[in-house]
Amino acid sequence: MLLFPNPSCDVIFIYSGNAKHYEIGETPYEIQITDTILEHYKIPAINLVKEIDEQILTGGIKIGDETNKYFLSNSEQKIFSQSLKTFLQNEWDVTAFSEKLLLKELPPLIDEFSFFNGKQIEPNPRKPIKGWQLQENKNERALEGTYPGKIIKFHFKGNAVGIATLASLDAGIIEYSVDNQPWKKQDLFTENSELKKEIKYFILESELTNRRHTLQLRLTTEKNPESSGYVCRIRYFFFNE
Repeated sequence: MLLFPNPSCDVIFIYSGNAKHYEIGETPYEIQITDTILEHYKIPAINLVKEIDEQILTGGIKIGDETNKYFLSNSEQKIFSQSLKTFLQNEWDVTAFSEKLLLKELPPLIDEFSFFNGKQIEPNPRKPIKGWQLQENKNERALEGTYPGKIIKFHFKGNAVGIATLASLDAGIIEYSVDNQPWKKQDLFTENSELKKEIKYFILESELTNRRHTLQLRLTTEKNPESSGYVCRIRYFFFNE
């Protein structure tokens, strides 16, 4: 869970990604939804994606060898730097240092099932679990499972639950159940699974009754056609308390 050192700290939202999202001439659905949330909570945003797309259309940026699927090119970095500089110049309150910072009152939640009280916990089994092994290094730990293996359980109190996994080319497909409900499947292989160590968040269940629940999870012999294995590496369990 992210904790700010100063509760009066402001937030800036930055849209960054593949500018091709705007190729059809419409605002992507994901950005429309996020814009609605930002407007409700009065959070300023910099839409780097749209600006880059406009630069491509006007010839300011030429798509070539430097264009990368996941990382900003040199041209895109220059646009990002200038956009952020201009934003801060326009928005920065020069009186902030001379006035007492006050805590801002948040408006009512835009969604009653908002992950406002989201928490994440590292896996820490009390005893060995067949088929699962806790891998640790200097910076992180992950509970790594390979088929076959026993069912693992996670007890939580709240209205939503999920897992955060480490991206990998051998990510498999898991099955899960909350409170002994019918088992469901989740493919852990994603478009950018080749970016090893990147954390991917999967919301398994939401809009639950706000009480104690039990998540059960097991490995399967199924996998995405593009995956090379059946592995699950859990970096965190997360839930909305």
